[in-house]
Amino acid sequence: MAQAPLPLSCYVIAHNEADRVARALRSVQDLCAEIVLVDSGSADKTRQIAERFGARVIHRDWTGSFGEQKRFAEDQCRHDWLLNLDADEWLSAELAQEIRALFEKGEPNRSVWRMPIQDAFFGESEPRPSRRPWHKNSLYERRRARMTRREDHAGVPSPRGGAGKFRNPIFHAPARSLSHLVAKEMRYARDAAKNPKSRAVLLVRILTEFPLQFARTYLLHGDCRFGRKGYIHAMTRAFGRFLRIAEMLEARQSWKSALAPAPVKPETAPQGETVPLSCFIIAQDEADRIGRALRSVHGLCAEIVVVDSGSADETREIAESFGARVIRQDWLGGFGAQKRFAEKQCAHDRVLNLDADEWLSAELAEEIRRDFRAPSSETTAWETSRYEIFPGSDKVWLFARRWRFIRLYDRRHVGFSDRYVGDPGVGAHPDKTRRLKGALFHAPIRSLHHLMGKENRYSSDEASIRKSLTALRLRLLTEFPLIFLKLMFLRRNLFGGVQGFVLAMIYSFSRFLRIAKKLERQTGSAKER
Repeated sequence: MAQAPLPLSCYVIAHNEADRVARALRSVQDLCAEIVLVDSGSADKTRQIAERFGARVIHRDWTGSFGEQKRFAEDQCRHDWLLNLDADEWLSAELAQEIRALFEKGEPNRSVWRMPIQDAFFGESEPRPSRRPWHKNSLYERRRARMTRREDHAGVPSPRGGAGKFRNPIFHAPARSLSHLVAKEMRYARDAAKNPKSRAVLLVRILTEFPLQFARTYLLHGDCRFGRKGYIHAMTRAFGRFLRIAEMLEARQSWKSALAPAPVKPETAPQGETVPLSCFIIAQDEADRIGRALRSVHGLCAEIVVVDSGSADETREIAESFGARVIRQDWLGGFGAQKRFAEKQCAHDRVLNLDADEWLSAELAEEIRRDFRAPSSETTAWETSRYEIFPGSDKVWLFARRWRFIRLYDRRHVGFSDRYVGDPGVGAHPDKTRRLKGALFHAPIRSLHHLMGKENRYSSDEASIRKSLTALRLRLLTEFPLIFLKLMFLRRNLFGGVQGFVLAMIYSFSRFLRIAKKLERQTGSAKER
């Protein structure tokens, strides 16, 4: 015989949770007299699934604050006793019975009740019971306790007399995959940056946060007992905490992208003798920086081709104002494929491959002009030196390492490989390659958040490139420390101060992430939505 539901409202906030909200609602369907789901505009079947479980679905646009969204959900409930459940959580059967037993004794003697939360690893749908739980106040009486208005981890504070405690857990599967876990950590870091701490505190924590958090998660929380999965999880969570400190420091230090200080206009571009050379650029939403790239080749190249993959900003208009021929081409799935397409649109066989975040120095432009006045038929590729310009600076770091790339070449002899990320070099012969002295500048980062988004995307795309599992398992342990040392000393991030340290950490973790995602893909542990 079915038991009557309790005078209890369960509320859930959701957005595109069709793949997991059913389990949350099923776990409270017979326990709670009311289920309220506040949806912030799901494009999947979240609403329909909730209604199938008898939930009252209410739409509210997302305001950027978990606390505000949950406060709104609280106000929609009919009962004063509330159960706060996330779409990726569900009650264990034992906890549901424990809650029922509590209410069958009459009005609970405490206004707030604390529950253990048992997490599943990323990509797994069930928790591992031996993992150490954390705790959250999820059951409360709203006349005496309310949800905080925090933007990120909103919660119900414990009352002065303390919260009641349940023995049995809520189960929690917070990350669909490693990429999803990284994206969540990025969101938490961005939210943390809105309220930065003092500079002195941040400068200390930027050095200590990662190792201390890794030790805490891996050793104290017991992730060390779960092999490779536990190691990857501990590394990712520790890096997420580091990223919060880094983004708070970025906000405090005012590290800003090294973009042109004013809108770049065609009439401000250098003029001179054009040479029979085509410059091609692939772009999407680059209005804030493509002008500088175009200005550096305006008056040098006889043709500029911009292949746009669907910009929603003024990228096309800016390119056209510099006389560029703009061609629309949807993303072909990789930089190599996109650049090969752009290369084929050029009228000249000698082509200059330029990214929207790069620009030629005046010295390099003049060197190319001189070389092309009497081009050698023997030369098929020209190698350039590229220097990185990082946020917060308008010049190259002291003792910065230069990178050498083939960016100018004869497409009849040299071209792109099928690599997702890379530069042309296939077919280049050392005896037919000329080294140019002028500098190519590169400002790849708008912000730390922008950088991490790129690295998370690149690592996911490169995960499809298969490698030896034995090699990957070995590199999983060595990649992060070796790349960090390489960046700090061999590539001289040491001379970039705190920012150099932060960027070395991000790039090192990104290389670790590529190995971890390859393992996730090749061992079949990813559960991408």
